[in-house]
Amino acid sequence: MTFGPPPPPPPSHQGYPPPGSYPPGQPAQQQRPRRSLRGLWITLAVVGVLCVGGVGTGGFFLFRTLLDVTEPPREATHAFLTDLQAENYDGAYDQLCDATQATFTRERFALVARDRGDVVDYQLTGAHVSRVNQDTTGTVTARLDLADGSTVTHEFRLVKSGDDWQVCGAPY
Repeated sequence: MTFGPPPPPPPSHQGYPPPGSYPPGQPAQQQRPRRSLRGLWITLAVVGVLCVGGVGTGGFFLFRTLLDVTEPPREATHAFLTDLQAENYDGAYDQLCDATQATFTRERFALVARDRGDVVDYQLTGAHVSRVNQDTTGTVTARLDLADGSTVTHEFRLVKSGDDWQVCGAPY
């Protein structure tokens, strides 16, 4: 048994299939199937929901913080106006800061409050607190309905003295 020379290697087509291996009319290479974008859309939706949830949660806590900061001056203004509405001028006077009490005697304050007109109803419409150096001040805006039928908007200036808020400036 004699073996002859080995057969020659098949012709190299540099990675292409040999000619004529495809039926006529069919492309030489099949296109890859398109990848689905479903996973991308699901990921984007989840990230979007998390972002909206984060912004909503942050907004909620920011609102609560602002409400917590402005609530004490609002409560002080509410107490002051409740005393005025009840014609408890001594109680309202006691809620004034020292500088305003130095400007108004107790009797003069009661006289000014009576002349201004009885507060029939009121609504607190806004509040703002600021701190400059060591001084914490606030303003509370209120709509006052007076006994003569008129309605006025008044901005109450308040100062924080210790743990208490006191009406300061033009009290009413």
